[in-house]
Amino acid sequence: MASRYLSRAYQAMGDYRRALDGLRQTAASEHSLFFVVMCLTELGEFAEGIAYGAAGIQSAETGGRAWGGRAWNLSMMCAALGRLYLQKGDLDQAIPLLERSLALCREAAIPLQLPFTAASLGVAYARARRVTEAQPLLAQAVEQAAAMGRMFDYALWVAWLGEAALLAGHLAEAYDYAQRALACSLTYRERGNQAWILRLLGDIYAHRHPAEFGPAETAYQQALTLAEALGMRPLQAHCHCGLGALYGRTGRTQQASVALRTALDLYQAMEMTCWVAQAEAALAQGGAASETSTG
Repeated sequence: MASRYLSRAYQAMGDYRRALDGLRQTAASEHSLFFVVMCLTELGEFAEGIAYGAAGIQSAETGGRAWGGRAWNLSMMCAALGRLYLQKGDLDQAIPLLERSLALCREAAIPLQLPFTAASLGVAYARARRVTEAQPLLAQAVEQAAAMGRMFDYALWVAWLGEAALLAGHLAEAYDYAQRALACSLTYRERGNQAWILRLLGDIYAHRHPAEFGPAETAYQQALTLAEALGMRPLQAHCHCGLGALYGRTGRTQQASVALRTALDLYQAMEMTCWVAQAEAALAQGGAASETSTG
């Protein structure tokens, strides 16, 4: 039990490799498997994460290992695997899993799991351009987590409210959420979440009219530095892609090509298929016509 909670603390701080070392030793329940999948997701080790997630769902379906009962375990594992597919960019696979998890949370009255699932499903809807469905779920997640004092990942969920606002074209609102999320991540020393929030700030600056290229580049570079230190390969790829688009728009074509090629190589290595297509299209245009997009 002590090892499990220590591993969760490492995960919260963004030390995913150290967290995995402990979690793999205690992965005797769906509860531990949930956090194993979360760490593998951040590291971009999707194939291994899918294997753990599928095994956890199968175990929960058949009665599972003692923890919180079938509905709890199944909800957790569906949410974990759904979150992985969300990160990978496979929304068609992420959304049904997250919808199933949310239904289980509501039917079995599992309040502790609901904010995680609702937030993940909300941002999945936002990325699928179902923004009107996204905002109520994200707001519910943030409000319920705050009411329970559940601050683990709270900063990320606030940032996802900002992402939904950005996708809806509400840039001032998106910026306010991003700043609130950043302050929260710093308070709780969640370096992984901080990196994602900095990347969101880069997107916001890049989408302003006129675009604020200097602040956008700074935010992307800060996010990339953290992502590299923590081994967060999906985020590294997104930062390179954002920088490539930014360089293309400012006429720095050689830098744009290098950044986009780096992003493409990472996306291909992780089989992030939808992002491969975007990076290839941006490269074909020399980065000049590409815009950053969330994901």
